Amino acid sequence: MSELKFYWKSTCTTCRKARSFLVDAGSIFHERNYAKNPFTKPELEALFQQFDPSIFINPKSQPFKALGLAEKSLTKEEVIDLVLSEPNLLKRPFVIKDGKVIFGFSEQEYQKLI
Repeated sequence: MSELKFYWKSTCTTCRKARSFLVDAGSIFHERNYAKNPFTKPELEALFQQFDPSIFINPKSQPFKALGLAEKSLTKEEVIDLVLSEPNLLKRPFVIKDGKVIFGFSEQEYQKLI
């Protein structure tokens, strides 16, 4: 079984709930607070080799709306550049385990992971 990787932003209430759930469940996980420790371009490139980058973009986020991205089809490189300049475009939190990614927080989904 592969390691659980938890990516979050400490100012996000949902992220804090998800992290608390994992801690309270005694789950062992690698965490990354990407607000305090931003992704690098090579890290995003590696992440997006494994997954379609468009699934990481939150269409409900303020930056998404402000940048008028709804009508645009973005390349992987464009998504990387956007996330580097505006990390709030990412859906949060997200968890990666066994080649799957889960966005947001659902106790039922997290229970399956631990």
